Amino acid sequence: MSSHSKNNSQRDETVWDNCPAGVLVSMADRLNAAKRRKQTLRGIAATSAVLLVGAAMFAGTRSGDNMHGGISCSQCRPHLAAYQAQLKGVAVPEGEVLSPDLLEKVRLHLTKCAKCGEKFEGMYPGLLTLQSSPGELRFSAQWLAKVNQSDSVMRLRLQL
Repeated sequence: MSSHSKNNSQRDETVWDNCPAGVLVSMADRLNAAKRRKQTLRGIAATSAVLLVGAAMFAGTRSGDNMHGGISCSQCRPHLAAYQAQLKGVAVPEGEVLSPDLLEKVRLHLTKCAKCGEKFEGMYPGLLTLQSSPGELRFSAQWLAKVNQSDSVMRLRLQL
């Protein structure tokens, strides 16, 4: 064995090799940059998650197609004219007569959904009256009388 290889295998731990100037500084810079990159990516991921949840919540409230009374706004709105006609006891075209089940779903939807209730009240004033608490509708005495009359008319139509 040569003396050189013997020295390498039994190297004195107290002796340090000289390193070129700037090696330790550049190594520290690389480690710090990697640490900053990791922290930045964590921050971006957390911010993205918060924004995604916020956007989903906002989109859910702005969709305009709420489910109330077993039907959505988009299912309820096409029946407003037929519903109002049946409430008033006015003749409804044959294909537009609402079944008792659908009539009840539309009624429930209009009492629970402020947007559709306000739209219905705007189209047919006096049938629904907004109550003071937001999002809740109550029926006027005039409206309830018409509902009872309409239910009687509907029962007669179904018996025929």
